[in-house]
Amino acid sequence: MDVIKWLFGKGRDFLEIFLPCVAFSALFVAFIWQLVARYVFGTPITWSNEVQVTGYAWTVILSACYVRRVDSHVRFAVLYDFLSERGKRIMRVFGNTLLVVAFAILLPYTIDYVITDRVVTPVFRVPRSVVFSPMIPSGLKTMKIIKMNLL
Repeated sequence: MDVIKWLFGKGRDFLEIFLPCVAFSALFVAFIWQLVARYVFGTPITWSNEVQVTGYAWTVILSACYVRRVDSHVRFAVLYDFLSERGKRIMRVFGNTLLVVAFAILLPYTIDYVITDRVVTPVFRVPRSVVFSPMIPSGLKTMKIIKMNLL
């Protein structure tokens, strides 16, 4: 059982930490290469925008799971800090419930979009469903973490 937990933890870290780092690195390299190609060599490239959009989407979507897991999301602390412990608890329950309801409402549409979308990206001809496919596991994982925090 310990081996399974270890493997699950490593897989989760791969998806939530390593993959977003690689995606952001690809985004950054494509951005810098686009600047060099356009302003130094005078020949703009077309593929860099797709790499940047995909890298950004994967970075934001997958790293949001990690940020939620370690409870490091940005908070509106101006009002939150003035509340009593009971008020903070009520505010957390309300916010988490609101997130679960939003994810539950949007998840079927996300699944439908990822599964049925046949549009491909203009340069690489990659289905956009591949670009946005991390939304499904990310949404499910976020809902699970929020549910665990509510109980």
